[in-house]
Order: sequence, then structure tokens, then C-alpha cells
Amino acid sequence: MKKVIIFIFLAAIFAASTQAQIKSELVDTTKYYAFHLNYWFNMHHLLWVESFMNEKADSTIMTIKLAKSDRAKLDATLDYYKEKLLSEDLRFSDYMQSFKKWITEDGSNLTSVPKKYKEHIEVLKEFDPIYQKYFWATHKEACESILNNHLALIKNTEEEFVERITTLTRQYWQFETEKIRVDLSYFGKSTTRSFGINPYTTLFPTHVVMSAFKQDRAKGSWLELLYHESAHHLILENSYFVAGTIKDLAQVEKFKIPRQLSHSYLFFFTGQITKELLEEQGIDYPQIYMDREKVFYNYFPLLQKHLTPYMNREVTLTEATRRFIADFND
Repeated sequence: MKKVIIFIFLAAIFAASTQAQIKSELVDTTKYYAFHLNYWFNMHHLLWVESFMNEKADSTIMTIKLAKSDRAKLDATLDYYKEKLLSEDLRFSDYMQSFKKWITEDGSNLTSVPKKYKEHIEVLKEFDPIYQKYFWATHKEACESILNNHLALIKNTEEEFVERITTLTRQYWQFETEKIRVDLSYFGKSTTRSFGINPYTTLFPTHVVMSAFKQDRAKGSWLELLYHESAHHLILENSYFVAGTIKDLAQVEKFKIPRQLSHSYLFFFTGQITKELLEEQGIDYPQIYMDREKVFYNYFPLLQKHLTPYMNREVTLTEATRRFIADFND
């Protein structure tokens, strides 16, 4: 009997230990998306965003009061991020792009750490007990909740969204046999333009990071942002059909292209498609993201005026762009 009890006890310890090492999981999938939740990646975003807000906005995202010794460990970790990592943009930095790929795909159990990440990983491991104690449960619950709140909507609308956005961009969706990877993170990316905490995407292959922090203030907004981010590979700044059409027209007709015009097209296309899909699902969505948040606010009325006929297949993209430019210059 004693041997049985000891065996059960040891098995329970082993199971708990194994579970403690599971730092990444595939949460759910749909036809086009695979949603993942990674412990270390969430911790990394907390530290980077807090450091960013401290330095750039003299502010904080921390709402929890930590014990004195735990606060000292947090401060030491933030000092490391401010000194070594704050200059590395989460989306554009080569280091951050490669780190994101490694930690979410290969390094979630922190085995065989490449040399260039060793110092960074040691800092995260030191902070691990603090993150586990104060933050992870809240972050995990919020990420799972926001996905669960939208999963049926995604499944009901994703095929129509992909069909419509690929028709407008004349570009194939990412390989249909390969789902777009979406990592759920409580905190996303901040910039000095807005100090918001938003989702972001890296390309080739498309890898979306969707945040949960204050991202569902308008019902349907999270879905629109997911579709916007995952469609980035269809409209690039300097190539493919949309940007190529704009650049071709600019070259022939000798006009200067307004700043990030092709990106504003992406916002408008994905917003309008999502709005219509949400309304078909019985959800009132009066304003798309770029209108509600004043993104490209001086472009929006003209986009609405000139891209709507293109979306309705009444004019070509070249003609819609020509009309936009004429109005914009006036």
C-alpha cells in the first residue's frame, strides 16, 4: 500500500512539474487561423511596454502593488529592458523579429537557447516567479476570453472576408494549407504616435500578435483588427497590385503619393468588409476603426467617397485613385 501511495505522489509531482514547463499552447484553430498563447512572450511584452511607457510617456501600465522585494526585482528587470532592449522596436527590429519567432515556435520551454538570446532569457527566468505570482493568471484569462468572445464570429465570417479582400487586392491569401499564426498577448506594441497598446504583424510568413488590453471597447473592433493585421501581406508599401497601381499612376501623371496611401487603403478595405460582415451577423458596427480612432483622419472622407465605388466594382482601382488624388490635392 505504501508503494502505491508513493507512486501516486511521485506521479502527481511529475505531472505538476511537466505542466509547469508547458509555457506555450495552441488554444484553438479556424479555417485560416491558428491561435497560440505563450507565457514567456506575454511576459516579454509586459516588460517592454512598461519600459516604453516609463521612458517615452513618464507613465506606467502597472495597476498592481507589489511587495517591496518583488518590486525591486521588477525594477531591476525593467532597467535591463530600458538599457538593452527598448531601442529594439517590437515589429521592425531584426532582433525582436527573430526573438519572437524563436520564443513562440521553438523556445517556449527555454531549451537549447541560442547564444544571442541567453542574457535576455536569463533575465526572464529571474523574473519568472514575479510574473507568475502577480500577472500571468490575469493575462491568460483575458487572452482566452477575448478569443472565446470572437471565435464564432471568426468562423462565420473568415471565408467571406478572405474572398472579398483577395478580390480587391488581386493577391492570393497566404498558402491555404498553412494557417496564419496568431499569438495572443495581453499587451501588444506601443508607439510614440498614440501610446496605444495595439496588435502588430510581421511578414513572410505572416505572424500576427493580437493584444487583449482594452481592445474590445467597441464590439467587433477586435475582429476588424485581426482581419486588418492578417491582410497586411496582401497590400505592401512598395509592391503588389494596390501599391503598384498607385505608383504606376503617380509616375505617369506626375503626382506625389500621399504618405502611406496604400496602408490607408488596407484600413479602409478591411474596415468596410468587416463592418458589412458584422452587420450580416446582427451586430451594429456604426464606425470602422480608422474613422473611430481618427487613423488617416484627413484621408477617410475621400477614401469613403472614392474607394466605395471600387469596392462595389463600379470603377477600376486606377480610376478610384485618380479621383482620390484630384480631390486630395484640391
